[in-house]
Amino acid sequence: MLSILCIGGSIIIFLRADGIRSKKWLAMSMLLWGTVYLYRTVQDITDGLHVVNFTRHIVLDPTFLLIGNFFIMILLPYPIEVLRPGWLNLKRTMLIFAPYLAIVAIYFVGSAICGRPPASIRTIDEFTANITDFTIWYRIVFLISTLIYLTVIMVFILRYEKSYKDWCQNNFGTMKNFEITWLISYAAFIALIGTAYAWIAVTGSMTASIIHKILVLGFFCIALYNGLFHSNPYSEGFFKFTLDEKKARDEAFAEEETILSTLTSVEKISQKLPDNDSFSCRLAEYKHLVEEWLITEKPFLRSDFKLIDVRELLPLNRSYLSRIFNEGFGDSFSNVIKHLRIEEAERLLTERPDLPVNKIAEMTGFSNASVFHRTFCATHSGITPNSFKKKMSS
Repeated sequence: MLSILCIGGSIIIFLRADGIRSKKWLAMSMLLWGTVYLYRTVQDITDGLHVVNFTRHIVLDPTFLLIGNFFIMILLPYPIEVLRPGWLNLKRTMLIFAPYLAIVAIYFVGSAICGRPPASIRTIDEFTANITDFTIWYRIVFLISTLIYLTVIMVFILRYEKSYKDWCQNNFGTMKNFEITWLISYAAFIALIGTAYAWIAVTGSMTASIIHKILVLGFFCIALYNGLFHSNPYSEGFFKFTLDEKKARDEAFAEEETILSTLTSVEKISQKLPDNDSFSCRLAEYKHLVEEWLITEKPFLRSDFKLIDVRELLPLNRSYLSRIFNEGFGDSFSNVIKHLRIEEAERLLTERPDLPVNKIAEMTGFSNASVFHRTFCATHSGITPNSFKKKMSS
């Protein structure tokens, strides 16, 4: 079951990756996990579906620890690419894997110097009694390494989650396909998987093994569903030079300015943009132009309407467009668009009571009816769209 889910899921994600690196990372990690589980399934079949003898378990088996550490570690690149697309190049990926490789190398070199194979310890008491043996105490280093990688995943998600959401709010009219709250569940599941893995490593418990498999199954079901439909709000490679969003944004804006500088004077005049006056001096005019455009053309009715689409009116870089909303309108792009969509929904609920709420949600650019319902209630002191419609018709 696990091998089918992981291998099949990885193929589906690869086919629908559309050049998004985070999806490729997720697909690769699922493929590796699925391959291992497939190998173990085939091994069980060829061995006659033997029953594992847990009474002969080796406490903190080095091979088991090495493999487990590796498979926890390969789950780290995916959230990095979701939150900071483009940052992971070959060099940085190797730097992430370097501590693990160094720990493995030290273990094998140390074992070779000791001149004997690792001892097979079958009880905790036996482990404690031989703790001074390098091949014994060094196994704890593997567990610590796994814990560190688990911690890095959680810390990374918590550190960059807010800036990610702020970027979406300032650049998109909806969070549809951009939501990453589930990444907290991603990290929590990995922590639980790591805990079950440590439990197996120490005790060899059959219960721990079953729990581990259930956790892995649930984890990849969640990862497959959310990873498949998640879209990247940043351009691919946005963070290729730095993890800092401000620096990455400045780099991107510099590139945009270079492109926009190729516009001819005629094109700029046709867009009502002067060549020489500063942006700050013209902010009020830009705000008026955008406001008039939003009211007359109503581009916000498109569910995929985003900040960069304002370039249909003003050929400015993303930074200036964002300032028009934050400074000119006094609110984020997302909130301005949300307000306009709610106003349009109010009009339709009043003038077209025959339309179902689901249809109005679709017509006003909301990603789905539940988002519309939640947003409408939040802006009307808990009054639902249906209650509003009845009140207006009475």
